[in-house]
Amino acid sequence: MTKFKYILIFCVVVFASACSTTKYLPAGQKLYDGGEVKIADKDSISKNDAKALTTDLEGLLRPKPNTKILGMRYKLWVYYKTLTNKQRGIKQWLNKKFGEPPVLVSAVDLPKNSSILKNRLQNKGFFNAQVSGDTVSKKGSRVAKAVYTAQAGPAYHYNKVGFPTDFNDLDTAVAGTGKESLLKVGDRFDLDVIKAERVRIDAKLKEKGFFYFSPDYLIMRYDSTIANHKVDMFVTVKPTTPDQARWIYSIRNIYVYPRYNLRDTSVKLDSAERYRWYNVIDPRKTVRPFTFKNAVLLRPGEVYNRTEHTKSLNRFIELGPFRYVKNRFEDVTPDSPLLDVYYYLTQYKRKSLQAEILGRQSSANFNGTQFNLTFRNKNTFKGGELFQLQFFVSSDIQFGARNGGYNVYQFGVKPSLSWPRFISPWEFKTDGAYIPRTILNTGYTLINRTSLYNLNSFNASFGYQWKPNLHKQHELNLMEFTYVNAASVSKSI
Repeated sequence: MTKFKYILIFCVVVFASACSTTKYLPAGQKLYDGGEVKIADKDSISKNDAKALTTDLEGLLRPKPNTKILGMRYKLWVYYKTLTNKQRGIKQWLNKKFGEPPVLVSAVDLPKNSSILKNRLQNKGFFNAQVSGDTVSKKGSRVAKAVYTAQAGPAYHYNKVGFPTDFNDLDTAVAGTGKESLLKVGDRFDLDVIKAERVRIDAKLKEKGFFYFSPDYLIMRYDSTIANHKVDMFVTVKPTTPDQARWIYSIRNIYVYPRYNLRDTSVKLDSAERYRWYNVIDPRKTVRPFTFKNAVLLRPGEVYNRTEHTKSLNRFIELGPFRYVKNRFEDVTPDSPLLDVYYYLTQYKRKSLQAEILGRQSSANFNGTQFNLTFRNKNTFKGGELFQLQFFVSSDIQFGARNGGYNVYQFGVKPSLSWPRFISPWEFKTDGAYIPRTILNTGYTLINRTSLYNLNSFNASFGYQWKPNLHKQHELNLMEFTYVNAASVSKSI
C-alpha cells in the first residue's frame, strides 16, 4: 500500500509539473491550444454534411498544437525539463528524442489558414464561401486557440454532365466511359471526385489500348452561371494532347528474360527461342519456355490492356523461382502503333536449406520441442516446380504424476512437389492474377509414446490449389491416402 501511495504521489507531481509548462513561455507570448472551425450557416447544410465539413476543415489547420494526453502536454514538459546548451549527453538526447518545443499563438497565420479553408470549401462546391479567423483566450490565461468562422453559402450541384461528341478514336473512347461516370446529375460539385473521375477514365482507356494517355490530358470544364446554383460539367480532351496519346496501341513481340541481372546490357535477340506467342531469351537454358504460358497474358496482335499486363507481372512472381520482375515497353511504330514488350526476371537461388527450432506447451502438461530441417528446390525440373523435403524430430515430455508421464517422441519426413499449373488431361484457363498449382504431398511419421505404443503413419495426397482473388483460396484433393500401422502396442493400454 505504501508503494502504491508513493507511485500516486509521483504521478500527481509529474502531472502538476506538466500542466504548468506555460510558466516557461517568453514574456507576452501565449501557447497555442489548437484551432476550431464553426460553420455559421448550418441551417442551409445538413447536419451530417456540416459535421463532415468541420472535421475536414479542422484537419487542414496549421500548425498543430503540442501533443497532449489527458490534457497534459508531456512532450513540452520533457522539452523544458531537458533543455540544455550542451551538444551531447543524456539531456540533449532526451530533448531531441522525446521533447517538443512550444507552439506559440504568434506562429499561427490566420489569413493563410482562412484562405486554405475558403479554397477547400470552394473545392467542395461552396463557391461563395467566406472564412475569417481570430484568436480566443480566457482572461489571464497564457493559452489561446484559433477560431475560424465559415460562411459556406449555398452548395452547387450538377445540372448535367457532358462527354465528347467527336468521332475520333480517343473522343469516342472517352464518351464510352460515361455510363460509369462518378459525376452524377444532382450530386454536389466536388473537386476530389472530379480528380477521381479523370483517373477512372484514364484506367478505362488503358484497357482499350491508349498506352500513352494520361489523366492530365483531360479537361473538366464547368459552367456555374446556371440558375438555382447549378453547374453544367463538360469532360473534354485537351487540344494539345500529343498524337501518341491518341493512338490505340497493339502488341507486336513479347520477350521474356528468365535469368536477368543488372550487368546484362545486351538484348540478345539473336538467341531468342520462340514458344507459341512469346520469345524466351535464356542462353543457359535455366527455365523451359513452356513455363511462362500461364504468365504471359498479352498476345501479339491484340490491343494493349493494362489489367492483363498487371496480372502478368503478378503471375511471374507467383511462379515461384523469381524474386523480382520488371518490364519495359518499346514503341516500335512504323506505320501503325505497335509495342514490343520485355519482361526481365531475376531468379532466387535455386536451392536453399532452412532449420528451425520450435517450443510448445499443452494443457495436458506436455512441454515439447521440435526441430525442422527443410530443403527446397525452387526450379526442380526447370519448369518452376517447387520440391520440398522436410525432416523433423520432436519430443513432448509429460509432467505430473497424475498423467503417468507418458512421453511422446516423433520422427518424420515430408516430401512434396508443387507445379505452377494444372496437370490434367483437360486444359483449364484461369483469368485471375494468381497461378493455379498442382500439389503432391507425401509423408511418413514414426510416433513413439513410451510404455504404450509405436505407430507408423503414411500419408499422401494429390490435388489442385487456386485463388480467384486475394481473399479466397480453393483446394481440391483428387486423391488422399492415410495408412497407420501399430508396430507395437503395450498390454497396459
